[in-house]
Order: sequence, then structure tokens, then C-alpha cells
Amino acid sequence: MFKRIMSKFSKPPATSTLPQPIGSSDSVLTSGPDEIWDEAYADRSAECRQRFWSDLGNVDPDVIAYVINPSFMGEAQWPGLTQRYRVIRRANSVIITSDGLSDPFSGAQGAGNGFENEFFIETSDIPEAFLGRHGNVADLGNSWAFPILASVCRTVAGVGGIADRLKSLGVLSMEIPGAENESRIYDQLPKHFIAEGNRLGVLIGAPKPDFDCTMIGMPLTEVVAVPIVLLTAAELVEAEQGGAEARRAVASRLEISGVGHRSQFKRPL
Repeated sequence: MFKRIMSKFSKPPATSTLPQPIGSSDSVLTSGPDEIWDEAYADRSAECRQRFWSDLGNVDPDVIAYVINPSFMGEAQWPGLTQRYRVIRRANSVIITSDGLSDPFSGAQGAGNGFENEFFIETSDIPEAFLGRHGNVADLGNSWAFPILASVCRTVAGVGGIADRLKSLGVLSMEIPGAENESRIYDQLPKHFIAEGNRLGVLIGAPKPDFDCTMIGMPLTEVVAVPIVLLTAAELVEAEQGGAEARRAVASRLEISGVGHRSQFKRPL
């Protein structure tokens, strides 16, 4: 059931902490100058993201969001408070992306476009039961891809963004915290992605996708879309033990193999 919120800055009803899809709706401008400034640049940023993803595929009109905003539960706040995810359906794959990490910081004029990144997973390996159809994103929230993406976004918000590190290092790796308790991941992923100790890892920022990741036209500062790529257990261990050089080697092999930035179940191990 879709939860519809009339203002992007209003607090949702306290009914559940599970992610649920919500429909888009018009925002309500508040009267203070900072809030109006926020609203104007937030709207322009959202329009830019919409254009960017529309050039790549069919953007679903609804979004995956939370009935209770996680920031009200003690988690790190996104720049404009709103936390949501969009779905883009391409010819042979689906993209799930954050939608709000690049919003301007609420009430902080001159601070730029948030964390200056949006993070996404592209895959053709969503189980049919969770794929849904255009106009229905609810099932995708129960796929393996969503909790992985959401975990990366929580970490990014918690450390205040990683744009500078990505610019400096090019590619990062991350172990997904708490993944061992996430049934959506362990019931759907092939076992060769699960490392000893029920650990799961991802590569962040590489390989580069087959499209330009800069979101042209952002109103304040440059924003880049960043791919998240599922690692096999062996690749996670390699990245952990070998550092930056190993991460680049893993990314290079993925690119050479043709897997690239997509998280694919069937690929060289």
C-alpha cells in the first residue's frame, strides 16, 4: 500500500520502520527565507536527477521510502532530510538508486549539493518474484539489492559523504554491516558471494559504467552517480588484504570480463 505524503519535509505517521513505496506529490513551501531557498534548490536538484535517469531508462513514478524517516530513529540524516530510492528499468536490467543524498543541506546556504553523490546498483539478476512492473516498486524493496544499497547510503551519510575519497582513490570497497542478519540478502544471493563469517562486500566507484555519471545541470555543485558492485567472497578477501592496489585489480578484471559495473550472479569467479 502506498503511503502518500503531502510535504517532503513532513514527518510520516509512526506505523512501521520497514521501507515502503510512496507516491510523488507536490511540496508545500514554508514561509522562512532559508526554507524557500532550500525548496527552490531541492526542486532543481530533483529535476536534474530525473533528467539524468530518464536518459538511461524508464523511471518509475513511485519511489521506495520509509514510513518512518530513519533520521527520526537515530540514524544519520540525509542532507535535505528526505530519504528515498528510485527505480529505473532499462532494456535488460534494473537500476535502484538513492534519491536525495545530493539534495542541498537544509538551512545551510552555500553548502552545495549535499554529499555530491548518488549511489546505485544495476543488475539483471533480481528474482522474478521481486522484480515487479513499471508503476509497482514495492517488491523491489524486498529484493537483495535494496538492503545492500541502503546500507551503503547509511554509511555514506554517517561519515558525511565520501566524494573526496572517491575523487582521490577512484574506487573503494566496503563490507556491508549487519548483512548476516538480513534474510533478503542470504535467501537470494548465490553462496559464492558470501564470505566466511557470513560477510558480504561491495566495490564502490568502479568499474566505470557505460554512461557518463556526472549529473549535468545541478544548481550548486557537481554531482556524480556512483556504482555499487557486488563482490564475490574471494574478491572481498582480496580487497581487504590488498588495499587500493587490489581494489583496482578487481575493478580491472570486472571491466575486462565484460561484467563492468553491473552486479551479475553469473560471472568469472
